[in-house]
Amino acid sequence: MAKTHTIISKRTSPFVYTEWAKINGQFHQQGPGIVINGGAGIVGGGELLSGTPLEHRKTLIPASVLTFVDDETLAKLERIPKFNSDVKRGIIVVYRNKKVSQDKGDEIANKEMLPDEHIPTRPITEDEMKRAGGKITKGGGVDISDVQEEVSPLRIRKQEAGLPGYVKERNRQSSKRGRRG
Repeated sequence: MAKTHTIISKRTSPFVYTEWAKINGQFHQQGPGIVINGGAGIVGGGELLSGTPLEHRKTLIPASVLTFVDDETLAKLERIPKFNSDVKRGIIVVYRNKKVSQDKGDEIANKEMLPDEHIPTRPITEDEMKRAGGKITKGGGVDISDVQEEVSPLRIRKQEAGLPGYVKERNRQSSKRGRRG
């Protein structure tokens, strides 16, 4: 009997893993690619590939997205260098012979996988926007007219990637004091 394995992903969008072969100096796709679900950190992200119309999707923001595969599919994935690289980076985790629940997948994503700040495609948070000079308006929008390029949320994210939490907090406090003065 085929076993079910769970692939837990922190990718913000679905990703197609493909086997390639080099023939006469050119790369050719070997068979169909394998789609691994994505949508972590995105509103309704768990339903990106569901076919559900946008207006009917849940407003949950999953920390991870799950894909269930059989033995044969997992064996194919493990032959793909990009898949192995993503496992090593911690953006993908494979739970063999287990069908993991969404709650358990989110718990694993938050504790064992690549931290959110190291995923460059995740949405910019409200805190990052404020630190860059953006202001939340009364209507809930974001006024970014005062945001400077040198303190853009993406630039800050790249500068702080890999820093310990206490250093990031110190930078936040320093940034707040600088704007007041």
